[in-house]
Amino acid sequence: MRGIARGKTGAAALALVLLVGLSAGGAWAKPAQVEQTVYAPVYQKVTIDDRGRELTLTTELSVRNIDPEHAIEVLSVALFDAQGRLVKEYLSEPLQLAPLAAARTPAQQMKGQHGGCFLVRWRGPAGVNPPMVQTLMLGTAGQQGISLMSRGRTIKTK
Repeated sequence: MRGIARGKTGAAALALVLLVGLSAGGAWAKPAQVEQTVYAPVYQKVTIDDRGRELTLTTELSVRNIDPEHAIEVLSVALFDAQGRLVKEYLSEPLQLAPLAAARTPAQQMKGQHGGCFLVRWRGPAGVNPPMVQTLMLGTAGQQGISLMSRGRTIKTK
């Protein structure tokens, strides 16, 4: 009987240690950081009349840290064409954005394309406000001009 009692006590102690360990920093603990990937559409051409004439647009991407207290880190910014092929990777190393800071890409045109997208990967401390990711598209032809803005959408969270 003594051996069985010790076995039950040992198992109970082990279960308690595992329970405390998991809740303190294991599977039940909230992550210390959040990481997301944001999809931002790019419109490279728009039809400007009923004859089908198109206006080519120049696009730039804006990433704004809208959190007033926490910095975020932009891990990658990649531009893809309408077929999903990588056109350009903008960062060779992560970019730190201070609270309320913003960054943007240089203006970009993709000749012969009708669309594409940016994928922006970022991370920050748990509870941080996600950044505002926007594309701005501008074009002019003679005296006619057009501008469009599109907001990114989170497609992946770690």
